[in-house]
Amino acid sequence: MNYRPALIAGFLLLIMLIPGCVGFSLVKKGERVNVGGDMSVEAPRDWNRFTSPKLGYWTLDGPNLQHVLFVPGVEDGKAPWETTRESEKAPQFRKNMTAIEVRELVQATMSLEKYQKVQITELKPARLAGHQGFTFHFSGTTSKGLDMRGRAIGAIVKGRLYMLLYRGARLYYFDRGLEDFEKIVTSTRIK
Repeated sequence: MNYRPALIAGFLLLIMLIPGCVGFSLVKKGERVNVGGDMSVEAPRDWNRFTSPKLGYWTLDGPNLQHVLFVPGVEDGKAPWETTRESEKAPQFRKNMTAIEVRELVQATMSLEKYQKVQITELKPARLAGHQGFTFHFSGTTSKGLDMRGRAIGAIVKGRLYMLLYRGARLYYFDRGLEDFEKIVTSTRIK
């Protein structure tokens, strides 16, 4: 008797019964959510949330069209977020980095994600969850030729990097979620 189909079906059922481990879920308007580590945010409207052990983001229309990527307290010597090219070593965060160096770290990490022509502009001081930090704008083109715009805001708190990056397709999708991103930033708490 072949038990393989029953084994596979049982495994899939087990995965569906373990909510929150990996996959998409709905974040309701007004809901406060821990996005990793000791960072939480509030949803200004319903968003789709993707979580895995190494990556967390929210999207309205699909991650390739726009998303908010959460960097919740990356430790010294770690990559800011998981990239799609596992064979290449991702650049590492260092707790004594300046805002300019973090900007370069983001640019290098996006290049590993196969973004082309990554340009980062308008680096300025900003506050995140009451902590002195930085903000900047960026643009680039995906490997499939989609022009993207973005904004990042972050701070180094007790030697850890906390950051929110918003990326969206230049046409329509960036503007569609930008106001929400700003509200998410305002709602950010770091314990």
